[in-house]
Amino acid sequence: MIGKIISILSKLSVTACLVCLIIAGPYTANASQNGPRAVSLAECILTSLERNPDISARRISADNALLNVTIEDSEFDAAFSSGFTLGDANRPTASFLDGVKRSTFTAQSAYGAKTRRGDSYSLTASHSRTDTREGGSGINPADSSNLTFKYSRPLGRGSGREFNESRLRVSLLNSEISGHQLKSKLLEVIYGVEKAYWELAYAERSFDTRKEALALAEKTLKRTRDMADAGALPASHIVLVEAQTAARELEKIAAEGALENAALELKTIMNISPGDELWGSKITASDALTAEVSFSPYPFDSAYEKALASRPDVLAAAKNVDARTIETSAAKNNAKRGFSFEFQTSLDGMDNGAGGAARDIIDARHPSAQAGFTVDFPVGMRYAKARLAQSENNEAAARLEYEKTAQRAAVEIARAEIALVTAAKKIDAARASTRFSEKKLAEEEDKHTLGMAVTQDVLEYQNDLFSAKLNELRALIDFREAAAAYLHTLGSLAESRGVDIE
Repeated sequence: MIGKIISILSKLSVTACLVCLIIAGPYTANASQNGPRAVSLAECILTSLERNPDISARRISADNALLNVTIEDSEFDAAFSSGFTLGDANRPTASFLDGVKRSTFTAQSAYGAKTRRGDSYSLTASHSRTDTREGGSGINPADSSNLTFKYSRPLGRGSGREFNESRLRVSLLNSEISGHQLKSKLLEVIYGVEKAYWELAYAERSFDTRKEALALAEKTLKRTRDMADAGALPASHIVLVEAQTAARELEKIAAEGALENAALELKTIMNISPGDELWGSKITASDALTAEVSFSPYPFDSAYEKALASRPDVLAAAKNVDARTIETSAAKNNAKRGFSFEFQTSLDGMDNGAGGAARDIIDARHPSAQAGFTVDFPVGMRYAKARLAQSENNEAAARLEYEKTAQRAAVEIARAEIALVTAAKKIDAARASTRFSEKKLAEEEDKHTLGMAVTQDVLEYQNDLFSAKLNELRALIDFREAAAAYLHTLGSLAESRGVDIE
């Protein structure tokens, strides 16, 4: 039975070594082409923010939202128009001899604007000249001038600064919402980079730990062979250690592949593509992975208050409520009855020359004025009432969405706090496990050297030690990722990393 086990272990050892050579060959050749490039977390974050296409797309959306503000504000810009017309007509008459010929020239200029209260005004100046062969014409050619001022003010529907600026204010809020959405994407990228960066750091140190485990196995193999040659151990122990050594070689190769994948993941988030300097380089994490725990969560109330003031999704939801409230107010205004005041005054002049017509205007020889009120009563006002109901529903939905977003923020903060505290405790436990495993292995190896310990026990203690080291390493990485996740839930990750994204 023992001989059969030794035979199986021998085959496993040979097979594992062949697999190691096959897998390691391409990696070794590829790694030798480019030297390693150490990158810091700050460098990776900056590169990602500069290259991420989603961020560029969000920036375009934010720019367009800002342009919409200008478009809505331009509604209150004054307008000036000017033009002229020429006419020549030969109208038929009852006479068989000839028709009536008339030549006209008309020039007009107008200036007007709408105020932010809803008032509108215009000033129009016009001049025309008529030359006709029509009999009985008192002045021919005749020049006539006109200067007219019009003013209108809504007193019911459409009145007030709040209503007339409603679309502008909604555009301003939409621009802020777009800015918060951009910031949310920036924070997502920063958080993703940080996770990928620390996963790369874990993969690197995991690979180093696997190499250390392999080196220790090879050392144990040499000692076992020496002791077997001296007759202190049976030869079957050599095969057992060889199988363990081959298994650790496989673990090292797997760790090597995981390291390559972690580096590729970080490059992907940084949007590094073939042709870039970093694409063919072996990147390594340069930031120190210290064992000190130097961050603890805030009191929940303080953390929640900070999240409500900093998280882009919460701020965007609050701005959305404000926008829908403005739309409801505007819809209420539109549901009012129409009532407006209108006033118009004009000066007219006519002469057989442009100068005389102008003097009539200057001297106000022919003034006129009129004023009045207009009232409209749409029957039923179904459209306005339906739009008001829609606006009220949209406002209610926006408030529910804000409450949902704020509640989600509270849950995420609580979960992130639990994860952070748990990760900190795991570090202490993992350290204690590593120290215990180191002590037990040292004792067992001393016994093994004296021939007082079984080789299998030494190998098990070695496995325990390197499992403990990997657990400690994982705990350190988990703590950093938990700290990043906690700050991310507060909306302050960029600030804590020294990145200004305003």
